[in-house]
Amino acid sequence: MMVCALALGFPVQSASQAPELPVIREIGEIHHLDREAAVRGYPVDAQGVVTYFDPYGPDFFVQGKTGGVWVEWLPSMPKPVVGELISLQGVTTQRDFSPDVVQARWQVLGTAPMPKPLKPAYA
Repeated sequence: MMVCALALGFPVQSASQAPELPVIREIGEIHHLDREAAVRGYPVDAQGVVTYFDPYGPDFFVQGKTGGVWVEWLPSMPKPVVGELISLQGVTTQRDFSPDVVQARWQVLGTAPMPKPLKPAYA
């Protein structure tokens, strides 16, 4: 996977390559990483609700108490279901405009209500 990611210009380090990095336990913390930090492959162990899944994109989003994140989904993985509360493990990277979670695996803990949408105030 590392070779494929590098060939596409997306460096990703596995958790075994970055054992000294602290574990990210809140999804919102992922978005505080700049590109250089995200591609170091911080380990992620967080809980959140599946808010969107499209196997054709593929697109898979999880929302925790402090933010949301795109999660890499591969056809060999189970299909997440919107509304599932999951325990998500993986590592960070950044392939596009914001940090993501790759090498994902998760356990379904149950179901949860969808997070309330933010209501931005316009000046």
